[in-house]
Amino acid sequence: MKFILFCFILVLRLFGWGEDIRSIKAKFIQTTYQNNEKILYFGILFASNPNLAKWIYETPIKKEIYLNKQNVIIFEPLLEQATFSKISHQVDFFSIITSAKLSDDGNYYAKIGNIDYKLILKNNKPYQIIYKDDLQNLVEISLYEVQLNTPIDSKTYIFTPNANIDIIRQ
Repeated sequence: MKFILFCFILVLRLFGWGEDIRSIKAKFIQTTYQNNEKILYFGILFASNPNLAKWIYETPIKKEIYLNKQNVIIFEPLLEQATFSKISHQVDFFSIITSAKLSDDGNYYAKIGNIDYKLILKNNKPYQIIYKDDLQNLVEISLYEVQLNTPIDSKTYIFTPNANIDIIRQ
């Protein structure tokens, strides 16, 4: 019996963490290290499985990023513009956490496209995601006040532009 339990735990640890997470809501601090400079962003993340996310950047500049399986929309209110783009690799929050594998150091790692992600848990909740972006800037996203599996209105993920903004399609 102990052997079966051991095998069960081992199998769970071999597969990605987070398969049972349906949604996440959290505040975040994003630290980007770019050209020997540290840039801090603060905001709120909403994400629902399988592939919806909305990042609301509150400071230092306001910005909203909407992600679904195939598209990303970046809305910049101060510029009065929204940029619509196709996603070449599915890089939503759930792709990272469900494909991440446990390493000997106790952290989880995932590779999506050409980017390696490190996922750190705290109290069995996502706490930090670390990666280098396409420009080789180190990015650390720290999550706090994390709420898992709470209902999130589907309208949260719908971008509704007003008539005053420019739409850019890439």
